Amino acid sequence: MNTPTKRAMRRLAASLAIATALAAAQSAWASNVWTGEGADEYYGTSGNTAGGPAGRGVYFVDGIEDNGGVIRYASNSTVRFNSYKLIGGAPVRIGRASQTDSDKIWTFIPDNDECGFYLDSGYDLEVGYNVAYGDGYLRMLNGKLAARRMYIGPNADDPTTKGVLSIGSAGRAATIAVADYIEIRNGELTTTNTALTCGGNLTAANKNNSSVTIDKTGGDWCVGNLAMNTADGTTATFYNRGGNLVVTNDLTVQNRGSGEFYMEGGHVTVSNIVRFADYYLSSGNKANLYLNGGVFEAKKFRFHNSDWTTGNVVLNGGTYKAMADGSMAATDGRRGAASCLYFKVGERGGAIDTAGHDVIFPLRIQSYNGGTGALLVKGGGSLTLENANINYAGCTCIEPGTTLVVSNATAKSNILSHGLELAGAPTVGTSYTIFRCNDNLANDDLANVTCSAASDFTPAVGEDGKSIVVTATALKSGYWTGAKDNNLSDTANWSDGVVPTSGTAEIYCPAATTLIVGDTFAPSTITIPDESAVVTLGAGDLHLSGSLTNAMKLAVAQGASLTVDGDLVLYKASGTALYSNEGTVIVKGDVDFQLTDAHTAYYQYEVVTDATMPIIAGGLAYNGEGSKYLTVYLGKDADSSRAGQWVIGAKGLHYKSSRNIWHTGFMMGQGVTTLSSSSDWSLSSSGQPNSTRDLGNYYNAGSTVIANSSLVLDTNNYTNNAVSHTITLNGRLISSATTDPAVTIKGAGTVVVNTSEGVGREGYQKSSIGTTLAVTDTATLQINAGKTITGDGTISLAAGTTLALASTGYEFATPDIVPVTLPSEGAATIRIDGTRLRSGEHVLCTLASVPENLADHVTVTGMALDSRKYEVKTVEETEDETTVTKLVLNILPGGLMVIFR
Repeated sequence: MNTPTKRAMRRLAASLAIATALAAAQSAWASNVWTGEGADEYYGTSGNTAGGPAGRGVYFVDGIEDNGGVIRYASNSTVRFNSYKLIGGAPVRIGRASQTDSDKIWTFIPDNDECGFYLDSGYDLEVGYNVAYGDGYLRMLNGKLAARRMYIGPNADDPTTKGVLSIGSAGRAATIAVADYIEIRNGELTTTNTALTCGGNLTAANKNNSSVTIDKTGGDWCVGNLAMNTADGTTATFYNRGGNLVVTNDLTVQNRGSGEFYMEGGHVTVSNIVRFADYYLSSGNKANLYLNGGVFEAKKFRFHNSDWTTGNVVLNGGTYKAMADGSMAATDGRRGAASCLYFKVGERGGAIDTAGHDVIFPLRIQSYNGGTGALLVKGGGSLTLENANINYAGCTCIEPGTTLVVSNATAKSNILSHGLELAGAPTVGTSYTIFRCNDNLANDDLANVTCSAASDFTPAVGEDGKSIVVTATALKSGYWTGAKDNNLSDTANWSDGVVPTSGTAEIYCPAATTLIVGDTFAPSTITIPDESAVVTLGAGDLHLSGSLTNAMKLAVAQGASLTVDGDLVLYKASGTALYSNEGTVIVKGDVDFQLTDAHTAYYQYEVVTDATMPIIAGGLAYNGEGSKYLTVYLGKDADSSRAGQWVIGAKGLHYKSSRNIWHTGFMMGQGVTTLSSSSDWSLSSSGQPNSTRDLGNYYNAGSTVIANSSLVLDTNNYTNNAVSHTITLNGRLISSATTDPAVTIKGAGTVVVNTSEGVGREGYQKSSIGTTLAVTDTATLQINAGKTITGDGTISLAAGTTLALASTGYEFATPDIVPVTLPSEGAATIRIDGTRLRSGEHVLCTLASVPENLADHVTVTGMALDSRKYEVKTVEETEDETTVTKLVLNILPGGLMVIFR
């Protein structure tokens, strides 16, 4: 009699369990079952599945495998399934087979949003469990994920591995339900359009020296405590990019390591305390809460312990909303929030919403990174500033019905010197007490009190001598108040009750605001004052029949569009053409860069994300009249936070006025600048002779590529890649770049070098390349007769590209250009057009190197060679005691036959 093996017994028990489970849930689940009959540990072979096609509705049953429930894939795997279910037993652990097998990623694509990864009977999900299994990657595009507890990352200090869990997508919803708690030990949790519920705490970076990133886009979350950095040497970063996040108890931004919470949008509610330095803030660590968008609501802030530095709450486009009367600061810390925690106001400004409460603010307020954004106090209650350290640089804006109270002379002086504004939509004839203090006020203190919405208003010192009262007697026409909501097409949001459908609309927002266009808002122009916070077009299509003046505080979000029939005119001392752009922006006229101050510098955007789009402009205009300096940077600045792409139309890059000064020209900035095309366009000459200044970094030129930057000229159409264009360089292209290549020509179109020599010092009016001018794709570089490319660089021709030259009067003049590099594989073309050439040798160019089998790497053709017999060869010559190799075209006399091409 044969005795069953232990493995056979396990299989028998597993089969019975599977059969029982399937019988109980046959109507709800698919029939595919893991059996382990095939290769151990691997799912995806027919031997390991039973019933139905592989990958459809898989059950895992405890004890089937000797590895304790660890299921691994042999390679990257995408599994389309109905549901994934553990019916009792060990945890499901997802990890790669070895440290060198870094590409083992599980991607699950449920058939519908009800499908999911279910762990029944209260078992755990572990992604990237420990060093033995290595990094774990689990991705679900939608569906449901449920477990008793969830662990992401290894169960070890000093982790060398990580866990990555990514769930959800923009187009489909997903859910995560965890009964007990979530630990993100080392790695990443990324969710998109995903609802998450956790019965207990969500803890991030709770293993020594670990690093955790949580990235939440949309979706609603609810957790108990949210604790970041609970172990030594850790870093944890949380991004909330929309949706709701409810923390039913405390949010700990930083405990032992570095913690940063970025509020980019949505609504966060912390029912109790926001904690900084909950254990200790050591030198070099961070404890910051950035309110860059949306609303952050909390009861109190607590700073516990630090001997050397502070934590920061940065208002830079977002709003803090109070939840109760009384102090915003908890006092149970060793150092105390009032002495160690800063509120800082950034360039975009921010708001404190009292929500009808009487809020006491004992914390310090300063400017963030030199920003001059406004602080808006709103909500109908009162805000009392108790700390003397109130010295932010922007205006203080008070919503009608809300009062700001200061308790010391220092705060009073700072606020009144930087401006006090009655913001929003006051009721005509109603007196609003917007400011109170302990000191007596005089009429001189009213000098900087304003009311932007009113064409006529009266500020006055109140009867008690310690308050400021503002009364509006008439409101402006076409002035945005936002009294009702964020709809530009709603009459209730405009000062005179009329939506502008022509003329000028003025939009002033003391705090960053997102507006929708609606169906009737259609002014000819928009004015956004310099002192306004950022105004974002969040939805809708806005078409301006006139020009747009000073768009530096205007942003266009995804899904929105802005079309300007006239010019986009810039006139601020320094800044950007548009604050940021993730939508579609079309300027049919020029982006007009104007000189307004002693040293004016312009960039394209202030804020750039992965979704940033270029401005599609008719042209870019340099308007630098006067004796001051105007610098137009078309690329990024040193911290690479600005955009580096433009789409250029038929007006090209040109000069409305300019001076003979070393800064004249369009400069590329840092990183890569791409000039794409929407039609044929040209780079004009400035029309000015060169300065006598040293040519170290800057040139009086058409365009300048400075050190540590590079320029891409894309000849293909930006919106229709099948169409190509011609870019003509009538102005000089000067490169002092140390990057390689300095300039890249791409697409299927043509770049023409037609630079005028001008009247400047000899050699200074020519295009110059510092490293490589790379011609790629199937592009053509055309150098017109008599034009020059000088410098220490080379022209690099890729296979399939063309270098176009010209002949005149039966002669060929060798172009004055830097050496040419032929492709190492494939062939480039040198095309000579013009008059049919006479017999004899013609030097085409100098070669940087000569590839083997020259004829395989270059083809010479063109109208100038029609019906002529010729050969292509190389000749070595000595120039200034240096041997150089020339590429020579030898046109043979009539009747001589040479077959070489």
